[in-house]
Amino acid sequence: METKSVRSSSLSVLLRPSARILPVVAVLALSFSWLFAIVNKTVPDPYMDEIFHIPQAQKYCKGLYAEWDPKITTFPGLYIVSTLFAKAVLTFRIGNSCSVAVLRSINVFFAWGNIVLCVLLRRHVAPQDSNALLHALRITMFPPLFFFTFLYYTDGGSTFFVLLMLFLAERVDLLQYPPARGTQSGGVAVLFRQTNIVWVGFVAGTVVVRCVELAHSKFIYGSFKQDTDPFSVTQRSVH
Repeated sequence: METKSVRSSSLSVLLRPSARILPVVAVLALSFSWLFAIVNKTVPDPYMDEIFHIPQAQKYCKGLYAEWDPKITTFPGLYIVSTLFAKAVLTFRIGNSCSVAVLRSINVFFAWGNIVLCVLLRRHVAPQDSNALLHALRITMFPPLFFFTFLYYTDGGSTFFVLLMLFLAERVDLLQYPPARGTQSGGVAVLFRQTNIVWVGFVAGTVVVRCVELAHSKFIYGSFKQDTDPFSVTQRSVH
C-alpha cells in the first residue's frame, strides 16, 4: 500500500500543471484548431499517401477487414484505432464519422498526447526543469513530424505509442510489477510501423539493464563506490 501511495503521489506531481502553462496550452489549442481548419479547407480531398490510407480506413469503418490495398506496406494499427475512434465519434451524431476530416483529426489528438508524454518524460528525467513544456514543443513541432499532424498518416500515432512505451517502462517499479503495459504499447507501436521494433528492442534493453542493476547492485557498484568515494578516501588517509 505504501508503494502504491508513493507512486500515485509522484505521478500527481508529474501531472500537476503550473499556472504559466495554461495560457500556452490555450494558445496551442487555438493554433491547432486554426491550422486544422485551414488544411481541411485547402486540401479537402486525400493528399499524397492519404489516397491509400483513407480508403483503407473507410473499409475498416464499414467492417470490410478482409479487403486490403496491396500498395500499403504498414500493419493495420492506424486503421484499427481509426475504427474505434469513428465509433466514438458516432455518439456525437456526426454525419460521416469516417470522413477525411474526422480521420485527420485523430493525428491532432495524437499530437496532444505526444506533448503530454514528452512533458511527463522530461519531468521524470529532470524534475527541477521548468522548461519541460518547451522541450515537448520542440519535439512535437519537429518539421518532419509536425507536417503530418493535420493529415492522415501513421507518424503521430507511431510516435505516441513509442513515447507511451518508454514512459510506462521508465515509471514501472520493477521490484513490484513487470513492464507489461509498456510491452503492450510497444506492440501497438509496431502495428503502426514495423520499424518501431527497433525502439521496442531499445526500451527492452534499458529494462534489462535496470533489472540487472537492481538484482546485482552491490556486486556492480559496491566496490566501485567504496574505492572512489572521496569521503571514504579522506577518512582512510586520516586514520
